[in-house]
Amino acid sequence: MEVTAIFFRATTPAKESMETMKSLDEKRKNNMKVIQEKMNLNQKEMKRFNPVDAFPGDIVIFGRVLNLLRGLSATMNVTIVYMDIMRPFAESVLSGFISRGPSVNDGWVFDSPVHSDVEAKLRQLLIELGNNDKILGIQ
Repeated sequence: MEVTAIFFRATTPAKESMETMKSLDEKRKNNMKVIQEKMNLNQKEMKRFNPVDAFPGDIVIFGRVLNLLRGLSATMNVTIVYMDIMRPFAESVLSGFISRGPSVNDGWVFDSPVHSDVEAKLRQLLIELGNNDKILGIQ
């Protein structure tokens, strides 16, 4: 949960980012000590241990995109609270709102404004994939 909280933390302006990174590094070191004790790992094993290796590839890519957006936001000196943006999507998934496809639930594609032709085409493709039962998860 702490790793997830780090992924979804609000952005900070560039001036504040160094303090944020120092704080996160300190938390990481403390968490790694706890992991080392709980898993009974020696120092050599601990150097090779990376908890992110246990994450699915899609989550790693998602985290990478968030970090790119976070860097862009810091450069532009803007604060973005990702939890506020993502909360409605997460709540709808957790409440079972999104199911396997539009044949079961026509609201499975979130009804947000379309900002480009590419987005409109992508949305149409997702609907077609859903109608053909080719949706494997929440793409």
